[in-house]
Amino acid sequence: MNLQNLLDRFPGVKLAQARDDDRIRHFFHTRSMHSKNFYLTYDRNPSFFDFLKLQGFAFYVFFVENEDGVIEGCGSLSIRHGQHQGQNCHIGYLSDLRINNIRKWGRVWREFYEALITHANQIVELAAIKIFYTCLLQDNKKAYNSLVLNKTNLSYTLFHNYQMINVFASLLPFAVKNYQVKRWNELTLAELTDFYQKYSAKTPYAYCFEGQHNEIERRISLFPGFDLKNGVAFCQNGEILAACSFWSP
Repeated sequence: MNLQNLLDRFPGVKLAQARDDDRIRHFFHTRSMHSKNFYLTYDRNPSFFDFLKLQGFAFYVFFVENEDGVIEGCGSLSIRHGQHQGQNCHIGYLSDLRINNIRKWGRVWREFYEALITHANQIVELAAIKIFYTCLLQDNKKAYNSLVLNKTNLSYTLFHNYQMINVFASLLPFAVKNYQVKRWNELTLAELTDFYQKYSAKTPYAYCFEGQHNEIERRISLFPGFDLKNGVAFCQNGEILAACSFWSP
């Protein structure tokens, strides 16, 4: 079956189109993620879909609306090339989940997402996805209770805790003993690719850095403002020990 066949089973859930962009952004910007210490709202101007286009080669945005056409819930699925258990595959990232009017839509949304993931291997557009993952703020108890504690046929497994660190500083070149910091534009693309291809395999759900799915080349060509001068590598005796790139969406 295809994705539309699944949506036909859930008349209240719709697949977003370009014409829905303004309404989705309005809804999204009025639904902050709550933590113990802050309210986090993402700015998705000028288009809700622009950032999704960077996350993978395909994406789908689902939403529900009330009788007046006001959106009351949405969620995104983006698909990218990645590695799982040493094999190249498609990986699905579930994000942007926001629900208003939980009494009306809570059960509908849970049943739809359960069906979406449970039957993914039978849906033409999703059949190549080997694994789905999502990210939760540790203090977002509503999201945790809804996704993890609710009794469904889905099983959420914690595979990694991570901490986001915001860097507000200029990086200046320095050298200590045999260590050097180089910008990416001082290295060849082959050197960077070899480093990431070798070490990314140790990372859960790693990106691909080979052939037509080289993640570095993809970001150079697609990410607005992505500049090799903003990438840095920590080297010793000409060998890259660590690398990262600074980019703002």
